[in-house]
Amino acid sequence: MTKLYFHPVNDQWYSHFERTVKTPLDLSAAEGLPTTLNHLDEARVWGTTYETKKDRYHEDIESGDIVLFSQEGKFFAAGRIQHAFRSREFGEWAWNNADSELVYTLTDFEEISIPTNAITDLLGYSGGFRVQGFMRPTKQRLQKLRSEFSSINKAFKTLKEKYSQTSVDGGQETLVGEYETETATETNPDIKTKNILEDDSVTDTAPYYWVNQSHEELEAGYLQAPRTSFPNYDLQKLEIDDIVFNYVDGEIVGYSKVTQSAYLVADEDEEKRRVDIDVHLFDTPLQFVDVFPYLWREDVRLEKYYPINRAGVNQQYLFNLSKKAGDYLLEKGNEAESLSHPDHPLITHIQNTHPSVYKVTSPPDYWLTAYEHAAVGLEDGDQHHWSDIEAGDVLIFHSRESPSRSELADQESCILGAGIVRAKTTKPEDEAWWHDEHKTGTDGKRHSNLITFERLYLTGNFDAIDHTQPLTAKAPTTIDNDLEALTANALSFKKADSICNQAAGSGFPRHRAIEPLGAVDDHAKALALADALADHLEEVPPVALHKSFTGDIDNSTLKGLYFPNNHGESILAQIEGALRSGKHIIFTGPPGTGKTEIARRVAEYLAEQYPYLYTGSQLTTATSDWSTFDTVGGYMPTEDDTDSGNNLEFTPGLVLNRFKSRRTNTQKNDSLVIDELNRADIDKAFGQLFTVLSGQSVQLPYTKDGEEIDLAPANGNALSDPHEYRIPESWTLFATLNTYDKTSLYEMSYAFMRRFAFIRVPEPDLVDLDDNDLQSLLEAYTDAWSIHTTDFDAAHSTPLLDVGHVWQAANGAIDDRAIGPAVVKDIIAYLTETTALEWEQRLTQAVISYILPQLEGVPKRKQVVTELAAVDRIDKQLLDTAARDMLQVSVTQSDG
Repeated sequence: MTKLYFHPVNDQWYSHFERTVKTPLDLSAAEGLPTTLNHLDEARVWGTTYETKKDRYHEDIESGDIVLFSQEGKFFAAGRIQHAFRSREFGEWAWNNADSELVYTLTDFEEISIPTNAITDLLGYSGGFRVQGFMRPTKQRLQKLRSEFSSINKAFKTLKEKYSQTSVDGGQETLVGEYETETATETNPDIKTKNILEDDSVTDTAPYYWVNQSHEELEAGYLQAPRTSFPNYDLQKLEIDDIVFNYVDGEIVGYSKVTQSAYLVADEDEEKRRVDIDVHLFDTPLQFVDVFPYLWREDVRLEKYYPINRAGVNQQYLFNLSKKAGDYLLEKGNEAESLSHPDHPLITHIQNTHPSVYKVTSPPDYWLTAYEHAAVGLEDGDQHHWSDIEAGDVLIFHSRESPSRSELADQESCILGAGIVRAKTTKPEDEAWWHDEHKTGTDGKRHSNLITFERLYLTGNFDAIDHTQPLTAKAPTTIDNDLEALTANALSFKKADSICNQAAGSGFPRHRAIEPLGAVDDHAKALALADALADHLEEVPPVALHKSFTGDIDNSTLKGLYFPNNHGESILAQIEGALRSGKHIIFTGPPGTGKTEIARRVAEYLAEQYPYLYTGSQLTTATSDWSTFDTVGGYMPTEDDTDSGNNLEFTPGLVLNRFKSRRTNTQKNDSLVIDELNRADIDKAFGQLFTVLSGQSVQLPYTKDGEEIDLAPANGNALSDPHEYRIPESWTLFATLNTYDKTSLYEMSYAFMRRFAFIRVPEPDLVDLDDNDLQSLLEAYTDAWSIHTTDFDAAHSTPLLDVGHVWQAANGAIDDRAIGPAVVKDIIAYLTETTALEWEQRLTQAVISYILPQLEGVPKRKQVVTELAAVDRIDKQLLDTAARDMLQVSVTQSDG
């Protein structure tokens, strides 16, 4: 059911709103955009910062939900949410604010003008209620609105008419408004019917058509438009039996068949063309947000007179549709009428995304290994299919009768599962997973090309199979038992073949290892099979819970970072060793050495290269306010009781959310990167997680559905109930620690520290470098950063050496304080952008902006400032003034 969200926009952010919401944002160079949205060239985009409650609301967003934007006591804009995702990188790119990480895209955007209390009063909020922060009214409050107006759409239509809409996207109401026209009916004496028209058509005909229609027209059973040469009023081209899809208020409500060619009707002011239609309404209207991705595909859309644009629906009347688009809408509209399980996640995914669907055929023991590693492996001969497969595509799993090993018992040929593709990768060359990879010579095969899954399903008894041991370590009798559990409740091949014949007129493809299940864009077979499997399909973990990390980290992970004397490769070797030994990792070292960047890149690399182990990563920064409520979770008011607070439910925190999707309950394995870990009170923030980090299970003092929350390593059952959280064997917590930061820090106990591998990321040793060596070192850094020193525009020949002298002074003044190359990179970037200033002023100002803040709270900061002031090309007076203001020290006055 459609949900309603409120989102206030303050004056400071209104210019951003105009740039990214009122005007669709160009996404061609977007950073941090999920791969599933790469098809969008532009979109209306908005976001909000992370808070526990906001994160919960954002997690629950579904396509088609409505959001109202408020400012100064009124709702001034509205739209339907199309996609929701989380990305700090995108927030930084779009709004220069990485904290705006909870992002959503909009369609059907329109400007409105409705007092906030006109809606909040209807929802039952007390007088004087103000919209504060991204929020969502409860179900009970929305029910009050529906009970009075029957629907949210009708409520808004009534309110917009009452308060008069100011402007609309493209000139036509798109969210809940109706295209108001004077209807021509038999009871209207001012309209007279004329003869069949012989006007010439002004646009090309098409296989199907689309009309943006009003309810009145739809109920009366006609199409009508002014008799002009405007292309989108060209009803004259419609012929008897043509099919027109009816779009009303964000939904394709059905299709109509033309029953009468265009004829003329007229009132006192205007002649109009009319076409009579026979309307067929879908049992369940198609939401535009669901069909948009397919309709906007390049191979589906038309170049001219097409109803869809990058940002949503075009606002004229009649449009052309391609055959692919029309066939797709007919198929989707009629699917829900014939399926027994229309709400199963696999079925809704196929219906909503229209993916490519493949079948994979292999021996039954192959599938044991596939589910053990949460991946399907293809041979090189099938690489063309592997290359074509994309995220979101669907694989149907067919098991042959005979295993690949002769000593194993035959099983019935069957369809035993399916998966929604998440990513592709290649298997480490030195690892053999499948039975035939252990063979030599011509009998040996390599299943190197891997396909991994966003969601994975099995008809069999997953927890009856021992996934902790590879097949090579199991006795044949054990494998036979596992095969029986694997194929339990499967759909027999004979039945599957019959279902395919009934649905599409051809059987289940059986011979090749992998091939499309049916014709391109024909999902009749896939939907029929998924419907037949649905009663027994159980969702299983899409990652290999019981597998440890055994791979490598490529040196390219550090591209753009420079470490003298190949120390970068040494750091990666230490990381690999820690991961392989099952340790969590803390990076230590002074500020600016690249600790956070290394942790972030490694976490992202693991998710990209080893998607059968890792599902993603999350970066956050620790604070002194953290408690177990933030990391583990705690009780919060339920979705239906956010006001009184009397009804509470457990809401998982930052760490638990790495193991399970709150929306789908699907197992996850997101690495967690905590920056500046020692700013948190470790005991207060991590509590029960001490036990978990040591590899033991723990029951939390909270309940869900009457059961205590259980947090445990995945060394037993892999499937989990809603109150259970399984920690994958490969899960990793990365953290950073500024070893020179002595203020506002908490000490870490040995009990906590021994659960981590400590990897130092040091600053370069500058003490004994002469000018030639210092110049060479700085040039090596700027080359890695792709910064050209010619951009300095300095009046003398050694500006880079001046920066090196500053760095030497900052790091050589005292023993317990240094800065890393990231601070120097900021200084150099500043110098290249301030060429209008004199060199001495620029260099000194760079020191003030980027080095002095690092000295706050340092007892010997005066000694460091004194050394900086002695550097040639530094304006000593300017530096002294800043040091007295910022650090309360002076290099020109004595301490007395």
